Amino acid sequence: MKNIIFITLLLLSYNSSKSQTLDQDNYTSVISDTNFSINFTNNDDGQSFTAGITGNLTSIKVVVFAEDVLNFCTSGDETVLAMELHSGDGFGGSVLGTSSNVTVVDGYTALTEFIFPSPIPVVSGSMYTFEVNIVTENCSFLYTNLEAVLNGNYLGGVGYNAGLAHTSEILFQTLVNSTLSIDENGLEKITNIYPNPVQGFLYLQNFKALKSIKIYNTLGQLILVTKDEKIDFRKLSKGIYFLKIETSSKKMSKKIIKQ
Repeated sequence: MKNIIFITLLLLSYNSSKSQTLDQDNYTSVISDTNFSINFTNNDDGQSFTAGITGNLTSIKVVVFAEDVLNFCTSGDETVLAMELHSGDGFGGSVLGTSSNVTVVDGYTALTEFIFPSPIPVVSGSMYTFEVNIVTENCSFLYTNLEAVLNGNYLGGVGYNAGLAHTSEILFQTLVNSTLSIDENGLEKITNIYPNPVQGFLYLQNFKALKSIKIYNTLGQLILVTKDEKIDFRKLSKGIYFLKIETSSKKMSKKIIKQ
């Protein structure tokens, strides 16, 4: 009976360690002095950021404001939004995931959470860019904006308006579940793969009981098989590769960019 209680407490402790963590925070309660307008002819609005935690990105919060300034919409008119996450700085990178839809109506102003149904792996020190787009709207006069601050102090990325880097930064927060492993003493460690993009050596950190590491190119061809946590990328051509990692307890994949 004592053993069962001990195991239960250990599981509860482990699960609580995987609760959401506020990572990047560029949200402020002050009134913003500019905003980015989102509409069907002006997409590519968003913000780049640098992850500070290696783990699974579960959601991003932004301040959304919607207003029928000309009073042309009727009661019940709404706009449906969704967020995409791109790799790298800007919208040219791969789309890593898309959030669930969010609905806004006239007069809506809130720190709005865009939740990713499938959490997206992010790596500390790597850059990502979120983009908010309109999915549907039934009144084009319901103007929808992302609130931003002019000449802000966020150093991890830049705001984008109509696809171009802007002097304003969107008010946002990112929430991440840390990727954790447990060592032989029960101490939690963060698993990490860095640097990405890579030019020389790629390092794997805190992966327990590695069985194999396989590297594939974009054609699906197997390039390398190893168990070494230090992988030499110097002789590989520039481009995208896929890391397939197998341990005694799990399998995972990771896209790697060779510069």
